[in-house]
Amino acid sequence: MVKENCKFICINCGASISELCKKYSETVLKLVKCSKCKLIADKYIEYDIIIVIIDLILLQKEAYRHILYNSEFNSHWKLAVMLQMMEVYSEWIHIVKHKDNYKITYEYATTDVELYMLSFRVFFRSICSLLIILALTAMYNLIKSQSIYKSFPIVWKAMVMSNFGSFLLLPSLIWDNSLQEFHIVFVALYTTLSQLLAYTVVCDCIKIWSVVVIVLAYNGKMFANELYDIIYSTILNQYNFLIY
Repeated sequence: MVKENCKFICINCGASISELCKKYSETVLKLVKCSKCKLIADKYIEYDIIIVIIDLILLQKEAYRHILYNSEFNSHWKLAVMLQMMEVYSEWIHIVKHKDNYKITYEYATTDVELYMLSFRVFFRSICSLLIILALTAMYNLIKSQSIYKSFPIVWKAMVMSNFGSFLLLPSLIWDNSLQEFHIVFVALYTTLSQLLAYTVVCDCIKIWSVVVIVLAYNGKMFANELYDIIYSTILNQYNFLIY
């Protein structure tokens, strides 16, 4: 993790640095080189945001480090809400298009209620996945004699950033059914790789541990999906029993 007395990190090697550039005048700035790797600490300072986004899509560690540590992007919660809405809407459309073949658990009266329940379902499985990641991170920090809770905010931000692949679900809403299933699998794999890269960036751990954390979080997400269906069905059956 980044040292407490350092405000930024080198995007190339991850070393802690105190500043990214030196200001000699109002119009003259000089980028600082990292004392460890001897490279420019953060080249993205001079880049347009579009270039940074492209490198994020291409899964560049440097871009993740720039956004998470060296930028002033603090609207992660807004991005998280947008990603959740995108995932909910995509899944809702997928169910509507495959209504005849989809074994839906709930007995909804309208598609609006279906959308609301899907929102709770997506939110529940996302929370479960995040809690698994935070729990495993806390366990790793405890083993390494590091602060257990210090890394939680940056890990949460990294997981939000790594889920931007959900926006790639948009084409599946207009493609034909023969390509839709393949596209959904592709987005899931891409998002998993993004999470693996983002977790590796923010946690100073071996790669195999990052793989274990992300795989367990993904499996926990799928289990939470089924658990939500079971809980809802149980509550609905109990409600119907009491009413009738």
